[in-house]
Amino acid sequence: MHTLLGAARPDDCYTWPEKEHIDASTVNLVVSRQRRKLAREGIEVRIDTISRDGYQLTSPTFD
Repeated sequence: MHTLLGAARPDDCYTWPEKEHIDASTVNLVVSRQRRKLAREGIEVRIDTISRDGYQLTSPTFD
């Protein structure tokens, strides 16, 4: 499962769709908090930073 947050493609998922501009420090703070919450709960997903694009939520693949 992959979801980009804050990217500029029409099929992407936006965290704040009603806003035209969100300060980068606000986004960084929210992503940081979400990473900590996921780790604390033992949820095995990653929020990766995609340079100049946004963030990607990645779940592990099981063989």
